[in-house]
Amino acid sequence: MFEWEGKVIIALPGPPRELQPMVRDELTPYLQKRFGVRSPGSSITLRFVGIGQSLIDQTMSRSVPLPPDVVVGSQFEAGRVDFTFMLPGKGPEEEARLKELAAKLHDHLGEYIYADDGSSLEEQVVRMLLARGAELKLVEIGTGGRLAASLAGWLRPTVALVAFGIQYAGLLAERWFFFAQANHPQNLYYSAVA
Repeated sequence: MFEWEGKVIIALPGPPRELQPMVRDELTPYLQKRFGVRSPGSSITLRFVGIGQSLIDQTMSRSVPLPPDVVVGSQFEAGRVDFTFMLPGKGPEEEARLKELAAKLHDHLGEYIYADDGSSLEEQVVRMLLARGAELKLVEIGTGGRLAASLAGWLRPTVALVAFGIQYAGLLAERWFFFAQANHPQNLYYSAVA
């Protein structure tokens, strides 16, 4: 944050892991002190998967026109899209309006909405599996164990350890088959040099 000739310049990092604590712990208190900024009013976030941001925008503009006082923010990350709808006031009337808006969006885009309570896609999948008494068997190859890591908070430690073991074994097998091919360029190079 820089103040120069009565103006304020604020530079923030892009990655959410760095940005969110800075906004919460530094920027918001600074803005409140400097400009008297009030806390946000009412909001609801709908989380989508399997549909692009532009198609969501298009559906909203055609089928669910937004009132002029609703502020919309969206974020795309790892194949998922979050849309947050905000109103300046924080009361029962604003909450009811946002719930009505969410219901209309569910009518048109419900098959793509997986959460409106802030939960992640992984949390929703685990909840559905637990509700059905089902088990999840997971083999990851070439992902660096990202799926197992994202589910780690929901899995028993032994399951996470088994998932790591399977991931590691799968990676070794993948590498072995890759390099064991007789026509692999690296093998051809080394056999020609030797």
